[in-house]
Amino acid sequence: MFQSNLSTNNNPSSRLTSSPYKNISNKPRKNNNHSPTSSTGLYSHSTPPIFPTSIRTFKRPPKVHLPPLIMATTRFPNSAYKPPTELSIEPYSASDPTTFAYESTIRRWPMILTNIIDRIVNVNNLLLDAGPSEAEKLKEGKQIISQISQLKYECARDKELEPIPDDGGPNAVLYNEELVKTKAASKSTWFTTSWLFAECYLYRRLRSFFALTKHWKTYDPFEDPKQSTLKASQPAILLLATRLEIYISKPRPLLDSNTGELELKMGLQDLLHAALWGNATDLSLLPNISAEALCELQSESRKDSERVLRDDFDSLWRTLIDRQRISNSLDHKDYRIDFVLDNAGFELFTDLALADWLVTISPFATKIVFHPKDIPWFVSDVMEKDVYNLLDTLDTFEGQEIISPLVKRWRGYLTNHTWQINVQHAPVWTKPVPFWDLPTESNEVLWLELKSSDLVIFKGDLNYRKLTGDAKWPTTTSFEEAIGPLNGCVNLLSLRTCKADVVVGLKPGQEEQMNIIDSKWRINGKYGLISYAPKNSFTQKISQNE
Repeated sequence: MFQSNLSTNNNPSSRLTSSPYKNISNKPRKNNNHSPTSSTGLYSHSTPPIFPTSIRTFKRPPKVHLPPLIMATTRFPNSAYKPPTELSIEPYSASDPTTFAYESTIRRWPMILTNIIDRIVNVNNLLLDAGPSEAEKLKEGKQIISQISQLKYECARDKELEPIPDDGGPNAVLYNEELVKTKAASKSTWFTTSWLFAECYLYRRLRSFFALTKHWKTYDPFEDPKQSTLKASQPAILLLATRLEIYISKPRPLLDSNTGELELKMGLQDLLHAALWGNATDLSLLPNISAEALCELQSESRKDSERVLRDDFDSLWRTLIDRQRISNSLDHKDYRIDFVLDNAGFELFTDLALADWLVTISPFATKIVFHPKDIPWFVSDVMEKDVYNLLDTLDTFEGQEIISPLVKRWRGYLTNHTWQINVQHAPVWTKPVPFWDLPTESNEVLWLELKSSDLVIFKGDLNYRKLTGDAKWPTTTSFEEAIGPLNGCVNLLSLRTCKADVVVGLKPGQEEQMNIIDSKWRINGKYGLISYAPKNSFTQKISQNE
């Protein structure tokens, strides 16, 4: 059976027949405006991009062989967990032209890759001016451009996903094992594999182009847009910093008084919403956003009361205050909260502001652990260096009477380990599999840490997609059901603005109402979800103490 699948997939004509692009000639068009180095990278719905045949002459890396076959189910080949079969749900993929997965594959990804090419061209021009001393790096830069162009071509033509070469980085073996599973399930091309797997694969394959060079190993192709959007976010950052300092300047509220409890509840809700809407500015979805549009988006996001489609804040609040009551009776004073981070820049600032409030003002945390990515990821995702880049950039902002004490306090928390950045387990967050697999043996150490945490906050859209398997759940499916084996294991909070098809936890009729109000409500980042699933053992402790 497996050999039959492989032989079918290796036949170019059969792959073309199964592609969304049926009966398309492989000959290049005249006046083609969608070459691999096109400045727009935009493809129309009706016509697939055709690239010059010369693209196939690019030098390719040595052939990488996939590991032995690992049998998999056909619905979710890239997860050890399988949702109940009676639900008959499948992951989103680009094979369905009505989905944002399809839009991303044909429009968003080519634009992102083209922008990277443009940045490398700019670097190469500087290297060319530097003369012979930079000849080797210049040559490598040209080769990377060729590889990215080839990647665009493969994606646009729905080619099979190729193995990740051994580049010395993390997860290459895992990716190739997962590729074997997609082949066994006959879902091994850009359009037939799940959107979640394909998008993770895109960024991991991209990383290999740089990792296999001598001079570009540490190059972050997204450094420039991350920094430019951070600087453009200065007005929104100053506004939030001012609000935070108002909280900091007041006497610390006491939870055992009605006034103190109300102040803490309002403060937490304020900073949680700031962290939620900070997620609206995602560079992987807004690759060419202007500074003016960014400021407008950040300002508009604050008008959020009716745009939070699911709000579990009250349930979260009850967990926090009940935990305090139990902990006080046991004389327990140490509390850990984990942030699984999403975007750098303004969103990271909102995350740090929330973390600051938690340890400086509230009784809910004495230690914060941040979980970044280990490689450049989804354009704007946080790496460890982005945390320190943020602090350095804040030192250059106006309004230092507000910013300076804030930065000093944050640096102090990092120095004395009140705040910790967990780099050791960062590769877990760049795996191409749903978070359903977090409890598996390969993640054992990290999973034990998360289970011991008092609260784990998953930020952003990609983390939400991984929590729910990026599956075609009915929108009325409970959040608890969608997160599968994670449910009840940790106090799990997801803060996410909607920028992908998957949505769960809505009330009956809510989806239909939203379709009337805004046809793009699932993907435009204007609507948010605050989804919370408590830890079962903690809930039991609460009931025992009541």
